[in-house]
Amino acid sequence: SGIQGPIRAWAEEAALTAQLGYSFLWGSGSPGLTSCGGFANLVRFESLLDETLAKLNVVGICPYLYSEAEQDNFAEIIELMKHHSSVLFYQKDSFVSLKNEHVSN
Repeated sequence: SGIQGPIRAWAEEAALTAQLGYSFLWGSGSPGLTSCGGFANLVRFESLLDETLAKLNVVGICPYLYSEAEQDNFAEIIELMKHHSSVLFYQKDSFVSLKNEHVSN
C-alpha cells in the first residue's frame, strides 16, 4: 500500500533470494513517471527504495520511458539519476551509459 508496498516487496524478495542461496536478486520495475501521483512522489519513492536496496544484495533496473514525455525533462532526469548508480540512455540505435559519482565541494 502506498510507496511502502513496493519497497517492502523488494526487501521481501531479496530475503527470499538469500534464503534460496542466491547471491543477488536481479529485478526490474518502474512505476512510470506519473504513477506515484506526481514527480515529487516518484522522487520520494526512488529515494526510499534506493536507501532500502543499498542494504541488500539487489541489482535493480528501472526502465523509465521519456519518449512519452510532453516537455523537456532534463531536470527530472537529473533528479532521478541521483537515486540510481548508473543510467543507460537509448535513442535511435545508440546507447550512452553514465555512472553516478557524487561529487562534493
